[in-house]
Amino acid sequence: MKYVKNRQKEILELLNQTDKVLIAELSERFNVSEMTLRRDLDILSQKGVIKRIRGGAIKINQGSYEMPFEMRYEKEFEEKNSISKKAASMIRDGETVFIDTGTTALAVAEELKERNNLTILTSSLRVAWVLADRPNINLIVLGGMVRKGERSMVGELVEDVFDHFYPDTFIMGVGGVDAESGFTDFNIEDVKVKRKAMKSSQRTIVVADESKLEKKAFVKIASINEIDTLITNKPLNMEKINRLKKTELTVVLT
Repeated sequence: MKYVKNRQKEILELLNQTDKVLIAELSERFNVSEMTLRRDLDILSQKGVIKRIRGGAIKINQGSYEMPFEMRYEKEFEEKNSISKKAASMIRDGETVFIDTGTTALAVAEELKERNNLTILTSSLRVAWVLADRPNINLIVLGGMVRKGERSMVGELVEDVFDHFYPDTFIMGVGGVDAESGFTDFNIEDVKVKRKAMKSSQRTIVVADESKLEKKAFVKIASINEIDTLITNKPLNMEKINRLKKTELTVVLT
């Protein structure tokens, strides 16, 4: 099963690069039968990630579709590690920190779990699992409706918390970053929580690998000038960064 998921993940990555894949070429690349590849493409199509065409598949507009967490988790893994280390280095002992949902925010939680005297709030059950038994972390898990798959807490119960708590730092994950469109994400309910957290926090640090740059997801979270800091890895095309630096956003490269 692990090999199947890895192969499907590679197919998605190929589609991000080429926009179209053919079963015959995939069969040769992965050394598996065309029937096996048809099953892979059918599964991905049922999940809404790709569109099947005769003899292969094409990429669909990703702006309204969020790739499953497990598929995103290993994508840009090294880049997320470097970003999370930088974000953790910007957190001082004694701070109160709200950690968002998403794979890069989860990596930040991993980096912070050995730190001392931190109070961490989260709407992510995955983050809560990482920090639940850490004796040096004061953990507050926000209640609400569970968004299945992502395992984030959403709804008014979560949003209302930010009328009473004022974190020092909000570590925010996003689906897209664009100089004109601002910061965007895929799910309306998650975005409502992010907006409330931004307003109540002293500063907001966005953690996003360079694959999110110049991408636009379905729902707008905030304009570029509403965010304090973006931490990302250095892209091959530095024009992406230069366009962001023309704004008032502080961009930190890892």
